[in-house]
Amino acid sequence: MDVSDKKLAELISRELLESVSANLAIINRNYNVISANRNFEDYFGDRRGKHCYEVHKGRDKPCTRCQSSLVFEDIQTSVSDETGVNRYGRISH
Repeated sequence: MDVSDKKLAELISRELLESVSANLAIINRNYNVISANRNFEDYFGDRRGKHCYEVHKGRDKPCTRCQSSLVFEDIQTSVSDETGVNRYGRISH
């Protein structure tokens, strides 16, 4: 994570992520989870130094139909509501 990602993650975490009750994570173009709220980490475990597909899907490479990659291609704001396997082995949104 570079310095700008780190500063952005701190600001997002303080001001936005913790005020939302849903599981939220912010990823960069390299699929690194740069910030996540406590709800996300409670469901999916520690995300530090990991890619979204590792934390959310238990995969070792990006998903073939990654909704996030579409956002990076057309640079439009988007919300992804996908299912993954939480740290307890259960399917979660």
